[in-house]
Amino acid sequence: MQERVITPGGIQEHVLNFDTLILEVYNHLPLLVDILAWRATNSRTCKVGSEVVSARFMYMPELCHVMHVTRAVITGSCAWQMLNGDDTPANNLNLIVTNGGFDAFCFLIQDTLLYEWVEQTSKPHYTFNNSAERFARFKFKHLFITVTEAKVDGLFKVVLCAPTTADMLFMTAGGVGMLYLEWTSKNIAVINRTARRGNRDYDKVGCLHRGGFLCHDDTSFLSEACGQHCPTQWRYIADRGNQSLVVDWDARFSLRSMMRASHMIWRLAEHCHNGYSVLPPIPMPCDLATIQAQEAHIDNHMPHYAGKRVALLYATLATAPHLVTVPLRDGVKDLTHLSQLETSHWLDHLKLDKFIVLTGCLRKTFKALPGATETPWVYGYTVIREDPRSYPPPNALIRELAGNVLVIKHEKDNKHVIVNMTVEDVDIVNTLIKRYMNDKCLERCSSITVIVLTPEDV
Repeated sequence: MQERVITPGGIQEHVLNFDTLILEVYNHLPLLVDILAWRATNSRTCKVGSEVVSARFMYMPELCHVMHVTRAVITGSCAWQMLNGDDTPANNLNLIVTNGGFDAFCFLIQDTLLYEWVEQTSKPHYTFNNSAERFARFKFKHLFITVTEAKVDGLFKVVLCAPTTADMLFMTAGGVGMLYLEWTSKNIAVINRTARRGNRDYDKVGCLHRGGFLCHDDTSFLSEACGQHCPTQWRYIADRGNQSLVVDWDARFSLRSMMRASHMIWRLAEHCHNGYSVLPPIPMPCDLATIQAQEAHIDNHMPHYAGKRVALLYATLATAPHLVTVPLRDGVKDLTHLSQLETSHWLDHLKLDKFIVLTGCLRKTFKALPGATETPWVYGYTVIREDPRSYPPPNALIRELAGNVLVIKHEKDNKHVIVNMTVEDVDIVNTLIKRYMNDKCLERCSSITVIVLTPEDV
């Protein structure tokens, strides 16, 4: 009788046919990331795993519901323990809610969870002062809950004001995300500029308080050029890559959709202090000569940009609009969002905060001309301008409008699918700006009256 040989692949196939064995594997996985990886093995582990994940992470439906309604996230030690499987009991739940959701959450905590408001605590840690509207702390025996209401420019700004890179993690009722994953997984953290504000002691919050992390002031510890890790590099909150981790276990409370809807970009520092890095200054182009110089700088950028698009620029001293190259941000290989374009080569939209910017407030997307019964447009156009609070010079082509103006072409129904601008688009864009001047759409976008001149008028 021939002996039957079971290969490792056969054993795996045999195990995956029994729900009880699949469930047994789930019971021995302490880490959230391992649970999600096992669930994604095939359709059977996914079916069994959905019930396991729901039972493990959906134990308080009231909290999950309010988190969903107020678009809140959990951050701090609880999110950290959920991600790394730390068995140490957490006694402090930190919640960040969007502007307007503060009262609803406070009511839930006091009325349903029976926590008491700690009156003497009225302000968050100073690192969050510029991003928080209101703050409250609640207590029940030895347990604490803090609620921070973000200002109108978004809750992710609160996350990005965390004192170190290791504290930039957040969790919804259905997903968890971590920025600077590569460093954090090695217990390495780089101190954020918010922690140095006012030269105060900043070791009372986050991983600086928990300990166990090696914290650095800059990236010199790499002993090489920081490249994609550079603290001056602008990042979009939903960027994908080795430096971020986002996992969803419940599509109803998806974290990915929240991040994609945000227009937040950020960086850790205005200047790189790593002696191994060489970052040449980027002058703001204003005429043909400086536009050509900027194009050369984009071509010579190291490391080379993974992709580029063509847009239309109305520079402050130009006599005509110019087609210019707009690259994808450093580290971005596939463009999935308009915010991933490195428009800072042509626009100064950093206003007073040089580290965290909500780019959507200075953009206006157009799909048709006002008053037209039929539009010949196949594409849409998004107009991006400089922040008037940065006091840019007046625009020679668009009188009384300060700063450069950049126009991006894209699919009509999806502004995140960018299409290269061509010479044929110039007349359309000129007409667009002049016609919308009467509707004052750009005025509402920028709080400045817009009068447009075509190159022929100049």
